[in-house]
Amino acid sequence: MTGAEFEVAIKTAGYSQRKLAELLGVDRKTISARCQAAEVDPLFAYAILGILAEQSAKQLVGVVEQLKPNELRL
Repeated sequence: MTGAEFEVAIKTAGYSQRKLAELLGVDRKTISARCQAAEVDPLFAYAILGILAEQSAKQLVGVVEQLKPNELRL
């Protein structure tokens, strides 16, 4: 993941660099440096991708919970 892609992922997740830094327990400058990097350290890339996956899973659970039991066929 490039720094530019990382920055887009942060925004897509609804975070600012400052809020993501707080969540991850790092300085905001650390996040800013990753956004400028040619390639982001995999740990930071996996962290933001994990946040996005969690948000998607929560949305899916919300949709499934709205279905009536007879509408849900596995």
